[in-house]
Amino acid sequence: MVGHSLGLKRLLSFEIMSAVEEALTIGQAATLLGVTQQRVHQLLSRGVLVGPRIPGGQRAQRGAPRVWRSSAEDYLRRRRPRASNVPASSELRDDVLRLKIALDAARDVIAQERKQSRRLARLLADAVESLQEEQRLADAAEIITEQYASIVTTHLMPDPPEPSEPTLGDA
Repeated sequence: MVGHSLGLKRLLSFEIMSAVEEALTIGQAATLLGVTQQRVHQLLSRGVLVGPRIPGGQRAQRGAPRVWRSSAEDYLRRRRPRASNVPASSELRDDVLRLKIALDAARDVIAQERKQSRRLARLLADAVESLQEEQRLADAAEIITEQYASIVTTHLMPDPPEPSEPTLGDA
């Protein structure tokens, strides 16, 4: 009899709360929250959402109210960003203008660097061309030096003695 009276108290408590506050079905709560029914079940089991207790620990019938509307609305308020976190349109415009100024400055820097790179590339190409010309001149100077050395050697060396004619006494 005691267990029966305890179930009766829970039933009465549910009836009183239902009269004071609206309870939603799982489907209604899911629609209100913009989530799936499975997510509503998860939120209920974690205690994030609360609703009427089922008397005697029984399983709720399909379509039975399970979530207090106030609990679902509290959850929605916690999920939505606060107005202070949402920038005003003038703040957004200012941010966009600052971003545009920064992008323009970056574009100008990139243009200057590109111009500097082109100038350096031209200077480098000129230096490479000069070095190649110097190399050609050095190669030509080496050839000329070798030719002069050969000529000098030929003119400075004494002529080899000419073979003398054999005389009768030499034989």
